[in-house]
Amino acid sequence: MSEAKASGSVNELDKGMAVTLSADKLAELPLLRGESPEALEWLLDVAAVRELQPDEVLLRPGQLNDNLYILLRGSLTREGRTVSNTILPGESIGELSMLDKKPTVNYVISDEASTLLTIGRDDFWRLIGTSHAVSRNLLYLLSSRLRSDIDILNESLLVQRQLEQKAQLDPLTGLCNRFWLEQMAARLVERAQIACTPLGLILMDVDHFKDYNDNHGHLAGDEALRVLGATLKRSLRPEDFAVRFGGEEFVVILQHAEEEEVIGAAERLRQTVAGAAIDGLGGQRLPPVSASFGVALLQPGQSFSMLLSQADEALYRAKAQGRNRVVRAS
Repeated sequence: MSEAKASGSVNELDKGMAVTLSADKLAELPLLRGESPEALEWLLDVAAVRELQPDEVLLRPGQLNDNLYILLRGSLTREGRTVSNTILPGESIGELSMLDKKPTVNYVISDEASTLLTIGRDDFWRLIGTSHAVSRNLLYLLSSRLRSDIDILNESLLVQRQLEQKAQLDPLTGLCNRFWLEQMAARLVERAQIACTPLGLILMDVDHFKDYNDNHGHLAGDEALRVLGATLKRSLRPEDFAVRFGGEEFVVILQHAEEEEVIGAAERLRQTVAGAAIDGLGGQRLPPVSASFGVALLQPGQSFSMLLSQADEALYRAKAQGRNRVVRAS
């Protein structure tokens, strides 16, 4: 790294071409545009030119910064937890940390051999105080950068939400998965308890699914589960939730549903599942599957785990009574 005063005798290399840094050249820079070259002559005497080698760090998180940097040649990268962008010739960096005297939050690293014009804090305050054009340019620059950072942050949040949504979905059936259930079920139960609204839970288990896999293959079993997932999606109201609890076991949560509605929904699901067509890879029709259902209704003071335990007990009795049936928790 080298540094020299930015006088009229100092040259900066621009893609191999020697260019004298003059007041006229300063007036062409975006941050200084609109100010007369004569009003910028003094800046040549106080500013410095700084040379960076490839991959050299200009600023790092937590560093105090006393300078504004304008890139004359080369390329810089501003990199942080939420932002990543390239600084090109004519653009500036370090304004905010210089003005508010707070540590920088991002890395600024040279992508290649780069040349920067360095302006100290006191000299830049002098520029702002004497030039409406520079003040206007600075305001535009900072607002543009803020908007750009917000756009990058929003895009990052969108990607994060998409990843979170994927993490909460079962890839085979497209239903919510057990992770979602662990995150959301307690909230749904608490909301129903506070509002004194009914809530029902159906625990569904495919009958003899191991035998189905053994007789027709695991690909056929996967297809059967996909069909069940699609069947549940089509059969429920928008305010209800279907979850693949694990393996061939599914949980259905019905909000604002009284006992008769929950039992009726379970019986309709039982019939729909038993009649769902399942096609194999070769297009041949596979045997349908049936399922057993345990139904539980939320009682005052119950937690989700208590409700699930009741539904599991009802499901056990449904299997003991011959499967392919709906049993309500006692």
